[in-house]
Amino acid sequence: MSHVIKFDSETIITPVQWDESYSVVETEMQTEAGTTIANVVRRNVLSVAAQWQVSSFWYEKLMAYAGKGTVVLNCYDPVTGQAKNHNVRFRDVSASFQRFSERNPGTEGYWVFSCNIKEY
Repeated sequence: MSHVIKFDSETIITPVQWDESYSVVETEMQTEAGTTIANVVRRNVLSVAAQWQVSSFWYEKLMAYAGKGTVVLNCYDPVTGQAKNHNVRFRDVSASFQRFSERNPGTEGYWVFSCNIKEY
């Protein structure tokens, strides 16, 4: 991944997975004639499936961000070609402790941290 990711202005360790998808928020109504009218409320709403392989230090940091109600995500925007701020929430957080990794000096072990990040 060639671009920098920031949560609340803090540069974050590079993830091993960062899969972006963009959706459209719209409302649909049916007319009396039976046709459908769509009203597009927002375009390009960001969703990210992310995964990191991290030390206990970064695991604690990521869990703290996941515990916040909202986070400002700053990442590359393919439409503008520049970094853009997104107000996001962490969802579906999971972590797996890597067996025997606590034996490595200077850490309490290694983790695989996964989550979905959704713009609101």
